[in-house]
Amino acid sequence: MDYNTEKQIVLQVAEEAAKEIRRYYFGDFMVTDKADGTPVTNADIAANRIIVDGLQKAFPEDGIISEELDDIAGGRTWYIDPIDGTKQFISHSDQFAIHIGLAEEEKPVFGLVYKPLTHEAYASQEDGAGRLYTINGGEGQSKLHLRKADDDLILITNTQFLRSGYGLKIIEELGRTFKNGCRIMTSGSQGLRMMKVAEGFADASIINMPNGCSTWDLCAPQAIVEAVGGYVAYLDGSAITYSGQRGLTQDFIVARSKELGINLCSVIKSVLAERK
Repeated sequence: MDYNTEKQIVLQVAEEAAKEIRRYYFGDFMVTDKADGTPVTNADIAANRIIVDGLQKAFPEDGIISEELDDIAGGRTWYIDPIDGTKQFISHSDQFAIHIGLAEEEKPVFGLVYKPLTHEAYASQEDGAGRLYTINGGEGQSKLHLRKADDDLILITNTQFLRSGYGLKIIEELGRTFKNGCRIMTSGSQGLRMMKVAEGFADASIINMPNGCSTWDLCAPQAIVEAVGGYVAYLDGSAITYSGQRGLTQDFIVARSKELGINLCSVIKSVLAERK
């Protein structure tokens, strides 16, 4: 199905939200803690309102699930995270992004991951591929490509994974599995980690999220990774589905290919089994 209309509207809505985020980022913002202990800023709330209003105006029959608002029921469902990486926003890092993903028949079918500070927008395409758009000083775009198979593994993760005992054990095992070892990259934002796989800078992403992952964290980047031929699934190999829920039930893997993803899952499960 052609999602070009959705893409054009979402790009416009995301840039409007990004302008508001930049206004807070380079000015003043307030931070409060939500019930689960995670931080939220008035930039999150303002950007979320812009995105939700824009989507409701353009697609009034669709549902919306957002980190910062109550669910809105509908047919197709949009999953929104106005700032994926709020902690990075607060610390004035650039490692945060806007997520706008669309699920239909429980599958992610379109995704946009937008970096407000660099005006870069990753999007899945109607031609079954993915693009990186630069919306700054004139529009430009480049096609996303996965990394080719090699004798080493480039793994992108988060600091929680590196600090965990089992994370280091998994890295050790992966280092023995690949002829030239395992190299590590880190990023604070779930979506931007996955975009490194979609861009071909990393082979896979494994993370540790003590509080679990939410659907708005994953829907948009999953659509993009899968559009370029990558693999996203639960560790047991089952598909990640979007049926209107807010949280995901298991840990998951992101990889440049299904074969690599299955091999990584085998290593991870063997290490986790030793810990029991």
